[in-house]
Amino acid sequence: MNLNSNTFGFFEEEDLVTCASRAEGTLSMICGFLHEAGHAISAPSTFADLRPSNKRDRVMVAELEYKAWEEGWKLAKRLKITFPELEDQYRKDWMRFWNTYLDALYTQTKRSVIKEIAYNYTPESE
Repeated sequence: MNLNSNTFGFFEEEDLVTCASRAEGTLSMICGFLHEAGHAISAPSTFADLRPSNKRDRVMVAELEYKAWEEGWKLAKRLKITFPELEDQYRKDWMRFWNTYLDALYTQTKRSVIKEIAYNYTPESE
């Protein structure tokens, strides 16, 4: 775990989760960790075995980001660390970041960036 990063992130090959050093409070930090843990425990993309294309890559990134938020909250429940303030913050962060993902995927981001993100989500067997 690296607590001195510019952003949250999960790097499977390095077995590393990074946390933004400027997270907006303890609840947001916990939410970020749960989301990144969600990446670690999520199933591979439904679309990973399809022929790589811009459309596949965008759908795959959207799917896996959503799954990470969903699995992160399931993990919180399994760990019995849920409480109303955390749930409220998690839902707010999920909605805010999910909206950012969608904006980036469908309006702002270059194909090369989406392709790189999708490549990182593709199992090594490809």
